Parts: sequence; C-alpha cells; structure tokens
Amino acid sequence: MAKAEPTDVVIVDCLLLGAIQTLVEAGVPTVSLVHTLWSFFQKQASGPVGAIMRMRGIRMRRVLESPALSLVTVRGEFEPGVALPQRVHHTGVVWQGTPRAAKPAGDKPRVLVSLSTTRFPGQEKALQSILDGLDGLAVETVVTTGPAVDPAALRAPTNATVHRYVDHAALMPEASLVIGHGGHSTTARALSYGLPLLVMPMHPLMDQPAIGKAVTRLGVGRALPKTAKPAAIRTAVLDLLADGSCRAAATALGTAIREQEGAVVAVDLIESTTFKPSSRGATQPRADAGRG
Repeated sequence: MAKAEPTDVVIVDCLLLGAIQTLVEAGVPTVSLVHTLWSFFQKQASGPVGAIMRMRGIRMRRVLESPALSLVTVRGEFEPGVALPQRVHHTGVVWQGTPRAAKPAGDKPRVLVSLSTTRFPGQEKALQSILDGLDGLAVETVVTTGPAVDPAALRAPTNATVHRYVDHAALMPEASLVIGHGGHSTTARALSYGLPLLVMPMHPLMDQPAIGKAVTRLGVGRALPKTAKPAAIRTAVLDLLADGSCRAAATALGTAIREQEGAVVAVDLIESTTFKPSSRGATQPRADAGRG
C-alpha cells in the first residue's frame, strides 16, 4: 500500500517487527514508535524472545535499530546511562488528555488502584490483598479492573469501590496515590499529574519490574512484589502518603512532564528528518535529522 500510494513516511509500532523489516527492506521511509523503555527491548533481543524471533527469520536487535527514526516515549531519567543508537530518541511522555497538577479533594486521600487490563497470573489475588491491606484506613480506595478481573470476584471493604472501567482522567486530578503494575502508560500518566506510585509488577519478563525500579530510583514511589501481604501493602501506602520527599519528587517530575509534550517532540523530530531511501533498500536519514 505504501509503495502504491504516495507515502512520505510510515509510523509503525515497535512490536510489529515483521512489518518494520518488510518496510525497511522495501525502502519505505519508516519511523518506529517505542512505547516503553528502549533498554527493555535491548534486553529482550538478547534473550529468549530474540532467539524465538531468529527462528522466524527476524534478527530483533537489527530490526529495532533499522528504522530511519525511532521515537521512545519515555523520559531519559527512566533509563540513565543507556546508550541510544544515533537514530533513536527519547521524546518524553506522550500525554493522555491534558494533565494538570493533582489536588486531593475531601478529608480522605484517594488511592487509585489499577493493575492491568491484561490478565496475569495472581492478579486477582494481588487486587484482593490491596483491598484487604487498605481496609479500615482513612482513605478512599477506587479500583478499576478493566476486562482482566470481574469486580464481583473481589471483596471490597466499606472504604473502597471496584469498577470495571472509570476514565483515570476523572480520578487522578483528585488522587493522592496510584497503585499500579508498572505498565509504562499508567505509570507515566500518574506521574504527569504528579502522583506518587506503589508499583506491584504482575509479570517478571515484561517491562514492569524495570519501571518499578525506575520509580524507586527516582524517589517518586516504591515497589512491592505482587505476592506482598496485606500488611506490607498497608505499611507501604501509609509511608507513601506521609512521605513528603516522595511527593515532592513526584510533583517536580509531573511539572517537567507537563512542560514537554512527547507527541510535539516526536512530530518535530519527524519534520526535521529528511528521509532518503537507500539504493540498497534500507531507508536512511540525512545528516540534518534532529537529535533529542
């Protein structure tokens, strides 16, 4: 389709490795959209996932680095010391809506709990442990399960409500803390409002543990295993709600995120790159490409 119609550039999700390889080999100007840590995909390329891809005729690292431009929608602070290839750029967080600084309302702090829209082993048990741990606290607990877990399967205490879906944009502006699974999207969205996080990764082989480590390293939250007992969760939540330095760090990071819209940075990078198809098929950017 791209070769049949006039096409300046094709933007492809980084997980579509076969599509990226096909486009680059055909000489079609290609931009890869990377929606979590670049270092996570580097690690995957050298591990079992990379081995499986090689069996399918795809050299994962080579394909990931082959587009003329790769836009990593992560702030550089999340993976310090990672050497990015010349054509790979951190754009910063792509906003979901227009975030603003959270201002908790009411007498009770709101704790938003959202682990994943994908079902992982032990997820329902982790949600129940969170609800049990927050039972009796002077907080308003709001749980969103998505399609992963039936809200009716959970026992909610009197200070909690459990929903299949509520737009987080309606909850985060008045929240005090987010408990999540370490998915980059939910994590970045919470931080864009300046909210501290308690991260409980649901899968050890995904980016979630690395996101949890970044949150801890940046001082904007902490991490617990998904098997954490209610008492440990309760202690972590009370500590985070009382931790002024953690809240200050999250507030500062939220301000920085709101000052730089990742989508705008990405568009500027695309517009400043002159895409020139190589005679060998691979698309190369000219030397005037922007650097972020």
